[in-house]
Amino acid sequence: MRLQPRKYGLPLGRRLSEAQCGDDRTTAQMFTLSLQPADQRHFSDDDSIYSYAFQPPERQDNDDVLIFLRRAIHELEIHPQLHLLMCNQDFSVVPSTTAPSIWPPDSKDDNHVKMYTFSQDGVEFPATMPVRIMPRGDPTVNTLHVAWNTRWITITSWLLEIANPNLVATRPPHEITHNWWCKNGKKFELLKLPAEIKLEIFEYVVENVLGGSFTIAQLAKIDIRGRIFGF
Repeated sequence: MRLQPRKYGLPLGRRLSEAQCGDDRTTAQMFTLSLQPADQRHFSDDDSIYSYAFQPPERQDNDDVLIFLRRAIHELEIHPQLHLLMCNQDFSVVPSTTAPSIWPPDSKDDNHVKMYTFSQDGVEFPATMPVRIMPRGDPTVNTLHVAWNTRWITITSWLLEIANPNLVATRPPHEITHNWWCKNGKKFELLKLPAEIKLEIFEYVVENVLGGSFTIAQLAKIDIRGRIFGF
């Protein structure tokens, strides 16, 4: 059961209306919009003019829960079987409000629940979720739970439930791999390949990406965005 996906090319009013339709999955997104409403001055603008962006509160110190929420995301991104799916979700999380962290305990505020806002690629309106530690104690990836569909489930289970496999199915392989490498720190050692393989790659790039044949002098004038200067 995934979050309401982003609707491209529609005016903001239509996108908001569709985000409010559906089942319990949209409750988390509508809670985000109740905390930070969309700019109604752009009600008729499509997403090329205005796209919703949640603004996190000022950074809070000593939020151990946030550390483990981000660790849960990272562990899924490097999971041997799930890494490609999860790296291409581009999950991120921030506190929703300036409320104190639920851990370490605050003698002035004994709240057991705190709201966090989760962003995801392909979803315009983020999900704001109540998070608690179950059982109570030092937070870990396995003890952090979110309220979802009238029950508390682990943060890992929830992230897997809202992950959108269409993000992988509709992307070219090189983009999928690029997103994966950006998350796990891997890189492709092009210059360490044998010379004959490197030449094949360079020839493919020049002919199929840049769209033509160029001399060495002309190639030297191509900037990193692929634009040609001086001829």
